[in-house]
Amino acid sequence: MPAGIEIDETTGRAAVAVARTPAWHRLGFFKAKGGGLTADEVLDKAYLRNWHLRVDEEPVRNNAGIPIPGKFAINRDNPFTGEEEPLGVSGKVWRPFQNEELLPLLDDLRGQTNGEFETAGSLYGGRAVFITCRLPEGMLIGGVDPMDRYLTLIDYKDATSALVLLDTWVRSVCANTVNAALANYLSKVTIWHTESGRQSVMQIREALGITFAFDEALEIEMERMAAAPCRESDFVRGIRKIWTSADEDSKRAQTNQKKRELDLVSLFLESDTNKAIRGTKWGAYNAVTEYLDWSSPVPSTHPDADATRALRTASPDSKVNELKADAFATFRVPALSGKRAAS
Repeated sequence: MPAGIEIDETTGRAAVAVARTPAWHRLGFFKAKGGGLTADEVLDKAYLRNWHLRVDEEPVRNNAGIPIPGKFAINRDNPFTGEEEPLGVSGKVWRPFQNEELLPLLDDLRGQTNGEFETAGSLYGGRAVFITCRLPEGMLIGGVDPMDRYLTLIDYKDATSALVLLDTWVRSVCANTVNAALANYLSKVTIWHTESGRQSVMQIREALGITFAFDEALEIEMERMAAAPCRESDFVRGIRKIWTSADEDSKRAQTNQKKRELDLVSLFLESDTNKAIRGTKWGAYNAVTEYLDWSSPVPSTHPDADATRALRTASPDSKVNELKADAFATFRVPALSGKRAAS
């Protein structure tokens, strides 16, 4: 089950579908031409149709056969075999969202934003489902540096969490990237698996109106960073502020610091991905994030360095995400005060 994706062990079919750009794992259905995924492709190609999610009427029983009050089994029909199987245990008021119910919600949002379905899939044997919608209003920082945005819906079918809808720049194609989206989003809407929660689904557009207003404020911050020059000496001072060490006087710490600075300066001055924004504070911030995501050291006991870095980024408590936040704070450009702006 690479990266948590649900796979039929008999046939090897994978419950995931992506459009435009292949997923790193190369599993499931890939739509290279014709734009994004249609609603039917989301349901059929990602094997999300006809799960018939349901909660048992009778409580679950313990090993002695005694009913456990307030605990009810959640079941579905397996999309590959059609056989009934358990997904989890819920309380009496918990109500599942059928996968078919999720598509009208995102379709409605797609009508508002003119986006397209980008990815969809089932994780951990059906215990979680993700569907993403690519937004056409992706940010263009400094007029040159594109940043895609996605509406990402994550529904937990095993009653371990609420359904969440994220406005994020992370493209979800597996469990790792879903976790990365949960740790890196512009804003988030929560929908509970109850009858009252279903009313919240109908109010989601209003909630996302706040989301998009927040995005505009963030984009303004990024634009200021893209317009602000940053010399190599400024960049070095910035990264020394971001990385501090309790044993910085030790020989090993000094060696590690020197190598890190050389790698970061190389990215700041020479990285192809930084070409359009080179020499700016936005370029400085992106050099740090590129280093953390693709070049930072990985223990020799971890043979797959890229996967290790992805998992570090996916963890909400990761030091990597703290460093990214510190980098944004270090290189951001505060808005001018009214008095100074008028001078």
